[in-house]
Amino acid sequence: MLAALFLFSLPVSAAAAIDIQTSHHSARELQEKLELEQLLKKYDVSKYTFTHTVVIEEAGHEPRFPRADAERSLSRLR
Repeated sequence: MLAALFLFSLPVSAAAAIDIQTSHHSARELQEKLELEQLLKKYDVSKYTFTHTVVIEEAGHEPRFPRADAERSLSRLR
């Protein structure tokens, strides 16, 4: 019984806790998924993890950061 409690108290790796999906199952998306899975197995990123689902989309857009855009615009005015 004690052994079972010990097993359940071990932290779950980030690789097991993150669901990685691909949008179109293209070769490029599948390669990116494989690389991300390998990185998550190699490095413990659990304290930096804030999402449990990753969707890889080949034609996707990078996220925009409004504050950085605003700071860039303001720096041009100076």
